[in-house]
Amino acid sequence: MISKKEIEGTLSAIQNLGGEVIYIQGDVTDMASFNQGLIAASKKLGKVTGIIHGAGILADKYIQNKTERDFEDVLSVKLDGLMTLISAVNIHQLDHLILFSSVAGFYGNVGQTDYAISNEILSKAAYLIGANHPNTQVTAINWGAWDSGMVSGELKAQFEKAGISLVNSEGGAAMLVNEFNIDYINQHQVIIGSTLPTAVSHLGDLKSYRIQRKLKLEYNPFLNHHKIQNIPVLPVVNAVAWMAQSCERLYPDYAVFKIENTSLFKGIIFDGKEKENYFLEIRELKKDEEIIVFETKVYSEGKKLQTNHYRATITLVSRKSFPSPPKFIHQLSETYETLEGHLLYQDGSLFHAPYFQGIKQILDCTEKQIVLSCEATEVPLSEQGQFPTDCINTFFADIQYQGMLVWVQKYYDGAKSLPLQTDCAMLYLPVPFGKNCSFTLRSEKQTK
Repeated sequence: MISKKEIEGTLSAIQNLGGEVIYIQGDVTDMASFNQGLIAASKKLGKVTGIIHGAGILADKYIQNKTERDFEDVLSVKLDGLMTLISAVNIHQLDHLILFSSVAGFYGNVGQTDYAISNEILSKAAYLIGANHPNTQVTAINWGAWDSGMVSGELKAQFEKAGISLVNSEGGAAMLVNEFNIDYINQHQVIIGSTLPTAVSHLGDLKSYRIQRKLKLEYNPFLNHHKIQNIPVLPVVNAVAWMAQSCERLYPDYAVFKIENTSLFKGIIFDGKEKENYFLEIRELKKDEEIIVFETKVYSEGKKLQTNHYRATITLVSRKSFPSPPKFIHQLSETYETLEGHLLYQDGSLFHAPYFQGIKQILDCTEKQIVLSCEATEVPLSEQGQFPTDCINTFFADIQYQGMLVWVQKYYDGAKSLPLQTDCAMLYLPVPFGKNCSFTLRSEKQTK
C-alpha cells in the first residue's frame, strides 16, 4: 500500500511539473513481462534514450548460511536485469545508462557476499559498456545506505552507533541528477555515501608537522577579485582557513571551534616578487578526547632568515561534544537610514571585486556598532584554487572584516585600515554561499 502511494505520488509530481509519464510494471529479469507495455510507450513518447537500472534484492546472512538460490536471486536481479533492459532497447540510441551499484561491492560487507559480488560485476560492466559504446554516458553509482527504503529504524540506529553516515533522500536525488552532467562522461564509477565507520582519530603523543605549498597566482583565480592598488593580495582569512582546516584534516572526528591570537606579520602579495614556496608549521600543544590545541604559522624561507607571514592558535573540539550555537538578536538604534551595500563597492569605500562583494545593506551604523545584512556570493570551486571553502567560508569571513573597515572609515576621518590581530573567533556552524546573514560589530573600547 505504501509503495503504491509513493508511485502514484511520483507520477502526479511529474505530471504537475509538465512532464508526461507512463508507468509499466514487470519483472526486470523477464522481458516478456514488460515488453508490450514498453513498445506501446515508445510509440507514444518516442525512442528510449536513457536507462536507470536500480533494481535489487537482499538475502543478508553469513556465507555459510546462504543457499544457492540466495546467490542466484541476488545476482539475477542485478546482472540478468541489466542484460534484459539493454536487450529491450536499441543500445546505440542510448544517451545515458545509469547503474545502481553499492559500496558493498566496492568495500565488501559482512553478510552480503552475494550482494557485493553482483554489484562489483555491475560496476565493472559499466567500464566495459562505456568502452564499447563511447557515445553512451555510462555510470555505476556505488551507493551507501540511504536514510529511507531498505534501512529500517532499527538498522538506522545500528548504523549511527557504528558511526556510519547515511545518504539523505534529497541529497542523494541531487547527486543522481548530477551524474547526467556530460562533464563526467568518462567517469564510469562513482561512490556516493559510505558503509564504513566514520574516521576515528588516534591521539598518541604530541606531534609537529611541516607542510609545503607552492603558491601561484594562476592557481588561484579568486585572488583577482582581491586587489589592493591593483595588486592581488591573499586575504588574511584564507591564510587562517589554511591553518585551521589543515589541523582539522589531521583529526577528522574533531572540528575547528576556536581560532585565537591571529596575527598578520607580512602579507602575501602577488606582485611578481613573491616567493614560490610557503610553509605551514603545525605544533600540537595539547590533546585529549575532548579538545586538541595547535600553534600554527605560515612562513617563507630566505637566504638567511625565514619570513613569518601569519600565526594563529587553533582549537579543535570532538564532534561528539561540539557546543551548540548561542542565540543572538541584533538591536538597531532606529536612528540610521538603511544604506544599500553595493554603493560601498562603487564609491571607493571598499576595494573588493564581485567574489567578495557580500555586504547587501548597512542596517545600522553608530559610534557603538555597525549592523550589516550580508550574503556570500557563490564562487565556483574551480575559481577557489588552493583555498577551497570547507569548514570556513572564507568569502563570508572576509565580508565581516569589511564591516570593520566601513565603521573605521566613518568614525576615524576616512581611515582605511584592517585589523592586524584578532584575539578570538569561534565557529559553531558553517556559513553556506547564498545565505543571507546579519553581522553585528560593536565597539567596546576606542583610542585615538
